[in-house]
Amino acid sequence: MVSLWSCRSSTLSVYDGTPLGSTLLGDLCSTKSLDFISSSNSISIVYSTSYRSSRLEFSATYYSTYTTNQNVRLSCYSDYMIVWVSLSYLQSLEYTPDQVFLNDPWCRPQVLADWLEFKTNYHECLTVKQVENDTISYTNTLVTNSANTIVTHKKKLCLNVKCRLYQETVVEGMYAEDAIKTKTLVQYGMYAAELTFFQSSSFIQPVNDYPYNVELNQHLHLQITVHTSDPTMVLFLDTCVESANAFDFTRNVHYIIRNG
Repeated sequence: MVSLWSCRSSTLSVYDGTPLGSTLLGDLCSTKSLDFISSSNSISIVYSTSYRSSRLEFSATYYSTYTTNQNVRLSCYSDYMIVWVSLSYLQSLEYTPDQVFLNDPWCRPQVLADWLEFKTNYHECLTVKQVENDTISYTNTLVTNSANTIVTHKKKLCLNVKCRLYQETVVEGMYAEDAIKTKTLVQYGMYAAELTFFQSSSFIQPVNDYPYNVELNQHLHLQITVHTSDPTMVLFLDTCVESANAFDFTRNVHYIIRNG
């Protein structure tokens, strides 16, 4: 139960995906129904308050569903994307696997069981990169092309594939246009990153001990790696803290780097 007083000073908003640019599904204090349905595998809950001492207690449960009859699928990773098209779906459009192309026709798919698979790095196959306010988007297009130059009434497949990378999240979206049905698929993931201590500034010998015990005033050599195929990607360290409590990195901490 949410009290009237807590709703006067606090809000709990639910977004379809990430809060940046996503649709607001509702608010815990103002929405009658407390059942929220996401169009992807991600929902964001944002809590805000106007008083430091106020609090809003709540509990939530979730469940997921999976559609087994999907004709097209998309997965986004840190350095590449994979697009699957059902072979039976292509046959219903009267196309063969060798008539399906990306922006770069030299990037060829492979047939895996009942699926046609396109796997491409973000800097290959004429993938288009666009830097936006809070995201970096990688877009490609999957189209069907008939060898017959005579005008026919065959249904065409035009699939715009977009992987959208946020500051801390990989967001993927798929938008399909054809004569049968428009398709939209969105999934969420995380960056593949590693933090490694090294014994010296040469960064040759990594530290494999956990935890890594050091002396006071000892120099620490830390390497941060993000796995991506984008050669123009820049890694920026925003905040780095140290704490005497292994379970608390927000209150009694010492800031080594703060806000860049």
